[in-house]
Amino acid sequence: MTKYLHEINANFSNQTHLYSIGKSVQGRELWVLAISKNHPLSSLGKGYRHIKFVANIHGNEPVGKELLLRFIDYLFHSNGLKALDDVFSKVILHFLPSLNPDGFLRSRNIDNIGRENANGYDLNRNFPDYFQSNSYPMQPETLAVINWLNEWPFVSSLSFHGGALVVNYPYDNKPEDVDIGYFAAPDDDIFRNISKVYSLNNPDIFNNLCDDSKNFTDGITNGVDWYPVRGGMQDYNYIFKGVFELTVEISCLHFPPSTLLQTFWDQNKPSLIEFLYSSLKGVSGFILNSQNLPVSNATITLENRKHATYSSLFGEFWRLLLPGNYTLYIKANDHPIRNVSIRIPNEGHLSVNITL
Repeated sequence: MTKYLHEINANFSNQTHLYSIGKSVQGRELWVLAISKNHPLSSLGKGYRHIKFVANIHGNEPVGKELLLRFIDYLFHSNGLKALDDVFSKVILHFLPSLNPDGFLRSRNIDNIGRENANGYDLNRNFPDYFQSNSYPMQPETLAVINWLNEWPFVSSLSFHGGALVVNYPYDNKPEDVDIGYFAAPDDDIFRNISKVYSLNNPDIFNNLCDDSKNFTDGITNGVDWYPVRGGMQDYNYIFKGVFELTVEISCLHFPPSTLLQTFWDQNKPSLIEFLYSSLKGVSGFILNSQNLPVSNATITLENRKHATYSSLFGEFWRLLLPGNYTLYIKANDHPIRNVSIRIPNEGHLSVNITL
């Protein structure tokens, strides 16, 4: 994997940026490949939406890692960049194929060997939790993701797992005094929409073809309605950093036969592409001060929707929304709160610059 990512970076240096977000417990680099129409670093501050893909958070669930490598291969060796030219004029993609390389190298096709990191911790139970205290000591891989989220202004994200066929969306956890059941996030309408975009384009997920006692209608589920997860990466992304992340379970088995990898790619390719288009919905633009300079880290909220997103270092902002009327509230240090009424058209996207 490391060799392949370096080769892609060397061969397509004008469109890629290879960087590490940190190291695993055993010292392996956590590589990320960023891809854009032009060099990703030269595209910063120009309004491009940052979208990330993360896999192999559980070391014994390797199908997502292989899927992301094939996605990268499609973009550069099967004309994918050209075919998706309209998308790449608006996005920068970040691929983290293996968040848990130590667990992967230890994993076997039996039991749960390799699920945890080298210290024995489940990384998808290791993030700060908004609803309940999380006493697990934070692991290097977890801290690397948190720092990564602080550095890049991600809009949306997919995290890949194995062991089921379903698209899971927030909330993943709930307050202790709330009975188990559907626990909707403020952006439940958006999460259901983009989750269904993914499942509709993968018939196996949509039809819930795993031998599973849980009936996932349309191949999607609210996390708590499936089972609560304390310290999950998905909720951390959404609640603390404003990133719309989905968790996609893409294989019934943790270790399916390698002969099925091409099938998994064929099944998920349409969903991945449509997810990119769905990530362009809503409103975007720049937040500026009266001198027309960018305002970084401004807080963007909506009337009657308790969830914040934040402007980037360059004043860029993005907010996923479905068509309709909304009121934005923008708050920044030393500026009065500004409210702006907007209408997202049926085409799905509005560009607007806001001066404080």
